[in-house]
Parts: sequence; C-alpha cells; structure tokens
Amino acid sequence: MVVHCFLVSKNGQKNQAKDHYFMMISTLHRMGIPGNCCYQAMQMLWLSTQEKFWLLRMVKLFTRRPASVQRALSVLEMEVEQIHKGNHEHYMQKEIHEQPESLTTTMRGRLIRGGTCKAKTVLLGGLKDHLKTIRRSWRIVFIGCGTSYNAALAARPILEKLSGILVTMEIASDLLDRQGPMYREDTAVFVSQSGETADTLHALEYALQNAALCVGITNTVGSAIARKTHCGVHINAGAEIGVASTKAYTSQIVVMAMLALAIGGDAISNQARREAIIDCLFDLPNKVRDMLKLDQEMKDLAKLLIAEQSLLMFGRGYNYATALERSLKVKEVALMHSEGILAGEMKHGPLALVDESLPIVVIATRDACFSKQQSVIQQLHARKGRLIVMCSSGDATAVSRQKYSGSAKTWHKGSLKCQKLQKVHLSATFQKKWIT
Repeated sequence: MVVHCFLVSKNGQKNQAKDHYFMMISTLHRMGIPGNCCYQAMQMLWLSTQEKFWLLRMVKLFTRRPASVQRALSVLEMEVEQIHKGNHEHYMQKEIHEQPESLTTTMRGRLIRGGTCKAKTVLLGGLKDHLKTIRRSWRIVFIGCGTSYNAALAARPILEKLSGILVTMEIASDLLDRQGPMYREDTAVFVSQSGETADTLHALEYALQNAALCVGITNTVGSAIARKTHCGVHINAGAEIGVASTKAYTSQIVVMAMLALAIGGDAISNQARREAIIDCLFDLPNKVRDMLKLDQEMKDLAKLLIAEQSLLMFGRGYNYATALERSLKVKEVALMHSEGILAGEMKHGPLALVDESLPIVVIATRDACFSKQQSVIQQLHARKGRLIVMCSSGDATAVSRQKYSGSAKTWHKGSLKCQKLQKVHLSATFQKKWIT
C-alpha cells in the first residue's frame, strides 16, 4: 500500500493519491474489515504536506537510494457486525442500545468482586506502574472537550471523596488560552473518545513540557493520546460511528470511577464505600437494560417538545454533569437551543427566563441534594414553568404533591400533562412528569 502510493506521487498526482489513500485507510477502520493496517502509513498521510516530505515523515521511501523498510503492522480486531445498523434506524440509536454490552466490556477483567477470602478491588494494568506516583500527586487535573469533559465532571466527586486529592477541571482550549499553571507534582488526565482531539492533544503537549504526569483515557488503541501519555486506560466501548457520543460517554464515566477506586485503594477507611461502589458497577448493565425498555415512551415525550425553541436542564451535585451532557445532546441531535444549569445558580439569572411557555427538565434524585432540588422545583413551579421532573422511584408522589412557598395549592395527578414514565439513571429509577 505504501509503495504504490509512492509510485503514484512520482507521476505528479500527489494530492489525488493522498486523498484517495486517506479515504481508503479511513474506510478500513470504519468498516472494521479484518486484516492488517500499517499505522505508520496513516500518520504519513495525515501529517506531511511538503513537496518531498509528505511520504518521508514516517517511512523513508522518498530518498535517492530507496530501500525496503519494515514496519510493525497493527491488526484491527473488529467484527463487520459492529458497523451494521441492524434493525435500528441510525447508528446513534444502535449505540444507545449497545450500552449494556459496552459497559460490561469496559469492566471485564478490571472489577474483581472477590469472595469469602478476597476483597473487592479494581485492577487497571495500564496504571499499575504509576499508581503510587498518582497517589502522591498534589493535584489531579481532568482535561477534555465536550462530552469527554462532561464525563470527567461526573466522575470528579467520586475521585475527590475516595482519594482525598484536589481535583480540578480544565477545558482543553481554555487551558491553552490561559497558559494555566501545570506543575511536576500534578497528574493530568486527558479524556478523549477518539484520542485525536486537536485541542486535547495541544494541551497534552503543554502538560508534557511542564513535566506533569500524563494519563490518557481513550477508546482508540494506538491513538495519539494513547502513544504520547505516560500511562492510561482504554475504555473498550467499541466502535462509535454516531457523531453524538453515547456509549463512550457512559464507559468513560465507569473507567474514571474505576480510576477513583484504584487511586483510593490504599485507604482502609473507605473500604466499605469502595465495595459498595463495585457492587453497583456490576449491577449497572442491568439497570441500563431496564431504562432502554422505555424507547417508545421517550419518543412520545419527544413529540411534546419537538416544536419548542428552547429547553433548560437543571442539575445539582452528581447530576450537574448529566444536565450539561443532556443539553449538549439536544444541541447536537435536535439542533435546538438548550442550556445545562447548576441548580444552585438558578436565582442568579436563569430564574428570570422562566415562564409558562418554557419547558424545563429538573433532575431530583434521592441524594444529598434532594431537599435542595425540591426547593428549586417549588420556585420554578411558582413561576409557572413547564416542568419535567426526574426523580427516584418512590419519590414521584412526594414531589408531585409538594406545596410551593406562599400558597396552599398542591401538585396532583390530574395536573399532569403526560403519563408517568419510568427511567433508570445509574442506580436509581426515575419517573418523568410534565407538570403544568
């Protein structure tokens, strides 16, 4: 493949050959055709654009005395069935329904349930040589863009509680614009589904220049982030063809939760909590399967929102990242304005937008922030906002009958605009309601 491309370039058709072979290699990767693919050739075609160096950068063939060059071949371990849509309408829908299997694959061989004599633990082979260094870090910095950033934000509270280490978040482009401080004592975790995100790669180069320990979390073996970081973890979510990330997002959260378990594994005081988290992770694929049974109900709910111009998402605590990611998906897929808002900031601007024409999604799961979210629901309802409340199983009645401040009016079943819907989010079962 490489030699043929070289001969074509000598005939004065360099650009056409470059475009043609880039497309062919990309198609092999996308289609998952079994066989060998020279990774160096991919780098050669991507990076070099100069007159006599576009073929010389990775393989030295453009010389006065050409000689044979041997390069390692990378076998694509992918079945053709992985890229077929099957009975689904599009790839994104297919990948949403693949989440139970992708989560199981992500955890396979890494979560150890233990037995009567063995403790429950996590084994991350890609980090074992650097785990002690990470535990001694002064700060852990998560760096990513878009969905990857939201996944890191969702995992941050778990890492903070289990490790006791300061955890900060950085959007890759913003870190570069600010030239934010990065130290030798820091551990920088770079999250990217493709492993080739341009801003994240530039931030990685910046962190390496500042001698920080760099950890990669990616879904692509042999990607730039996987090669350039000191250590890392592959999420093993499988090929993701849809533009909007779905199964990779949930797998990223699980991998970072396992990272938190591994870093905090030397703390005896957190042993019971770690084992409880491991048990929940084992049960997570079944919870997702229950949620995926609501496909038709979600379509019915979407019909109520299809004509809207804007949608607000309120979350708090662990659910703030979920609100941001939902908002991002609405923008990417529905091409509709949406904003994920931290519920604690509702009074500082967002409340002024609420009226009887604005649909609002509020996440109120049974956690440490539940009572605060009830207060948020009361205030939004007082402004006559059209609410879709997502709460834990058993809390729907309590939420719907909650009185709002200054009035004895209650929310009752007769005021619901759509039927009760069930949804599972991690370890909780939600009920969705449209409150008018």
